Amino acid sequence: MTTFQTLWLLAMPISALIFGLVGLYIIDRNAKENPRDRH
Repeated sequence: MTTFQTLWLLAMPISALIFGLVGLYIIDRNAKENPRDRH
């Protein structure tokens, strides 16, 4: 494997984790800004 392939395999799960955390943060923020949508 090349260095690029190794870095790519390492970056994929990290990017997915960051994307998931950002998505949860945005959802949580929107839920706090819209109390009428509270479950």
